[in-house]
Amino acid sequence: MEYDPARGSTEEDIEKWEALLGEMTSDDFHRLFSQGLRKTLSVESIGKPGTNDQNASNGFEWPFSYNGSFAAKNADYGFRSRFDNDSPNCYSTGYPCEGIRAATFNNQIAYWIGQAMGEDALWGGASGLYGFGLGLQRNPYHGRAGEFYSDDSFLTGMIGGYETKGAQSKGLYVYNKHFVLNDQETSRSYYSAWLDEQTFRQIYLRPFEMAIEIGDAMNVMIAFNELGDAWTGSSYNLMTRWLRGEAGMAGFALSDWYYSEGENIGFGILAGACLLDGDGNGGYSAGVDPRYDNRLLEAATRILYTVANSNAMNFWGDGTETHSFDPLWYTTRENVVTATTVVFAVCCAFLVITTAWTVTLDILASRKKSKKK
Repeated sequence: MEYDPARGSTEEDIEKWEALLGEMTSDDFHRLFSQGLRKTLSVESIGKPGTNDQNASNGFEWPFSYNGSFAAKNADYGFRSRFDNDSPNCYSTGYPCEGIRAATFNNQIAYWIGQAMGEDALWGGASGLYGFGLGLQRNPYHGRAGEFYSDDSFLTGMIGGYETKGAQSKGLYVYNKHFVLNDQETSRSYYSAWLDEQTFRQIYLRPFEMAIEIGDAMNVMIAFNELGDAWTGSSYNLMTRWLRGEAGMAGFALSDWYYSEGENIGFGILAGACLLDGDGNGGYSAGVDPRYDNRLLEAATRILYTVANSNAMNFWGDGTETHSFDPLWYTTRENVVTATTVVFAVCCAFLVITTAWTVTLDILASRKKSKKK
């Protein structure tokens, strides 16, 4: 169900979204925004499940049984736990780096790789992927070159777009990164990028735009660097007017690791940032200004929309019935426990009765001896 009229939502759709969001508390909105470290939180008031997100572009690093410190503690949602309990420690496939994949110049292969990663996510219990890297390889010494496809915008957009499309066809939403102009690793939290609009649009924004056009890419991860003299994530023109307006991205924007210096989260909320890649203890001031609360409602809408269209909703839907079945040995165990309890109770009762009876007989015997004397 769409929430945005630009994507075909009806008045009835909008009313349903408003009713759903009306069930959430202010605390729900703040928690959902502030605790996005490799996950999105569950929201019990509306039945939203928590989700696990993986930080990689070239494959999943955790085993299918992953339930580590970054997880939303829901790895049991993975197919592995439902259908293949004999292989809990198996790992997913590790793929050649993005540059090698792009060197195939093959959209079909890119789509298949995206689908394969989506399958790994289904089995491992992940719903989001911190990738794909849509920055450009501007020099051979770039510290993250293995996570970028090419120095060419069109090739990057094509391969990244089809991998995105393949991954999301399996319910794995992607956070294409780093949005935008993160083309060096050294001092990436401090440097400022200055360029004209034509260069920006034709070279640096184009891969992200193509990923949305080709694969309906749901999310982005915001870069650390500055665009001009301010943090990239604090630009309303970039985060809302271009990303949501011109490019048409429907999902949400995640900050890179918070609390990195330079990330002005207050301005980021107003510009269109939706989730912090942190644990909620950074002291952001979302509750100080009511304008923040309005923007957090929009952020929650985009997060809920993304999760609702992901593999996190597998086994749930209209008419879905959930049935829980215990193994047969559960019944045997319960019977044994019950029988043991009954036997123990009978033994205790017998002990009490026999003890009382013995004491009574001793008393009576003592009285008879006294009378004889």
